[in-house]
Order: sequence, then structure tokens, then C-alpha cells
Amino acid sequence: LTPGTLGPDRIAAACGARATGRAGTHQIIIDAGTCITVDLIDAGGTYRGGAILPGIGMKFRALHTFTDKLPFIDNAGDGEAPAAGRSTRESMIAGVITATRFEILGFAAAHRALHAGAQAVITGGDAGLIARVCGTELGDYRIEPHLVMIGLNEILNHSATAQTI
Repeated sequence: LTPGTLGPDRIAAACGARATGRAGTHQIIIDAGTCITVDLIDAGGTYRGGAILPGIGMKFRALHTFTDKLPFIDNAGDGEAPAAGRSTRESMIAGVITATRFEILGFAAAHRALHAGAQAVITGGDAGLIARVCGTELGDYRIEPHLVMIGLNEILNHSATAQTI
């Protein structure tokens, strides 16, 4: 692990997951914003690593920017993705949403293979969309919209306590 390069948002999310999760439970943190990060902290609160992948909006922007004819899609609606799109727009939504779903489910399965019983916590601007498209296949999960802010508060409280001792 490279603690010097781990982003402060990921550190705060890990602290927030530990503070809001069930004691003694492994946590899979899915932060779905501009990028999607999937991180794991073990039951003892140790950060075990993670992954960074393009977020939903970034994927749509890339399809538009790096091709000549694909339109820009700024809203995937409720995340309903047809198995096979019948138009360019539907095909793009099917590709982006389904790929994101498989990525997240794959990471969650890989983490649970190492740490059975891990609970997923979803945060970020696309948290609701991720929960809808992954649904029950994600297993034990919760949505925590303010996870990073909770984590920052935990860090501040810990720092204040450490300085007064």
C-alpha cells in the first residue's frame, strides 16, 4: 500500500465506513462519483486496498469525445439498461450501465471471496443509481450519502482527542 498517495477522500470514506458499519464487519466501500472507487477495509479497520475506475458520466463523456458520431448522454435516467439497445442512445446506456454493474458486482464478489460477510456501503452522487442497477445481486449493502463527511468528522474528532491527551 502507498499511504502517501491514497487520496484524502478515500481515507475519509474508509473512516466513515468504519464509524457507520457494524462492529467487526469487513466493509466494501463503493464511492460512485466522477470516478468510482471500490475499497476494502477489514473487520479490524485496516485499509486493504482498492480500485479506481471511470464513473458513469466519465464513460459517457469518453464515448462522445473519442468518437466522431456518438452523442453526449448527460442523463442515463433511472439506470434501466436494455440487454440490447435498439438505438444508439439505448446501446450506449446498455453498454455503460451494464459494464458499471458488472465491474461493481465483480469487485464485491472478489472482496467477499477474501472476506466473507463483507458489507457494501455505497456513497457518492451516483449511489442511488448504483444501488438500483446492482440491487439484490450486491448482497448486504447500505447507502450512506454523507460517508466522506462522516469520515472527515471522525478524523477531526480523533485528532482533537489525540492532541488533548
